[in-house]
Amino acid sequence: MSSSLKAELLQSKEKLLGGIKSAELLSTLRDKFPDLTDNVFIVGWIPEQGEDIFTLLVDGEKVVEVEISRISPGENPVRFDVLTVQQYLKQNPALSKSARRKLDAAIQLSHMG
Repeated sequence: MSSSLKAELLQSKEKLLGGIKSAELLSTLRDKFPDLTDNVFIVGWIPEQGEDIFTLLVDGEKVVEVEISRISPGENPVRFDVLTVQQYLKQNPALSKSARRKLDAAIQLSHMG
């Protein structure tokens, strides 16, 4: 795993848990996962016109896809899907090499501590 990828993942984790990236996202995660640990990494983020779509690795085992509205925060989450890593990879066979590397790196980091 490259040091820049590791730094990017650790920074995204800090921003998420600090509520800097998206307070709404953190609130949604805590609602859905009351026992949420700090073992969570943002492995994908797609800013759309009216919403942000986040892909997160939670506890090294679950891939969570969350769609957060920027227009109507009270209606969040717009979409919340939880898959195992295996299910996610099966549903996304055309995942880019960089996205796959990022997910693999997040899995490694999640098992480091």
